[in-house]
Amino acid sequence: MKRPDIEAIKERCEKATPGPWILDGESFDSHRNIKRQVENSSSGFRYVAGLALSPDAEFIAHARMDIPALLAYIEKLEAENRSIFLVHVEKKEI
Repeated sequence: MKRPDIEAIKERCEKATPGPWILDGESFDSHRNIKRQVENSSSGFRYVAGLALSPDAEFIAHARMDIPALLAYIEKLEAENRSIFLVHVEKKEI
């Protein structure tokens, strides 16, 4: 499996509208809007994306928080992997 371009993914995350994103109520045709809460808006919300089918909307809304969490987890695992590798290399040299 090829390693994804983590830096490009991080850059896209950083450019996206800050989260967390939430879903509004389901409409009559199973479409939902994705929005985030903001303080300087008359409604208190800013729409991020609209009229996505419910499963897609849920995925998109959660992605704003899930992707940064996954990136942080990957970085942690890679750091642990490097540490384990270095310990293994040092033991071989002794």
